[in-house]
Amino acid sequence: VETTDNDNDSSDDSPLEKRLKNRLRFTLDRIEKRIQQAEKKDMRISLLDQDHDGYMSQEEIVDVLTSTLKEFEGHEDEAAKVAKTLVQRCGNWAGEISVEELLKMAKEVRQEELEDA
Repeated sequence: VETTDNDNDSSDDSPLEKRLKNRLRFTLDRIEKRIQQAEKKDMRISLLDQDHDGYMSQEEIVDVLTSTLKEFEGHEDEAAKVAKTLVQRCGNWAGEISVEELLKMAKEVRQEELEDA
């Protein structure tokens, strides 16, 4: 949050005014951070859900895997197997997975890894 000379605490401010200004700055900083976090999340989701329908097809998953992970570069068949496994693990046999399902599954996998460690 940018401040101008007029926003700076002056010696004429009462203690209450100083506290209110500090609280306002703190609140604005938190809001700005939340907006930045939301923008990052939206960018990640748009990378995954390329047609913005709320679901990732196996083709979208393959595209993300082959374009973002070195292990899958040039190995589209392996990426397709991983995509199929992801979709099946979520119990969706129609060949697509919602972004919410994928994020939930990722959280569960992380939790399983923590428990196994």
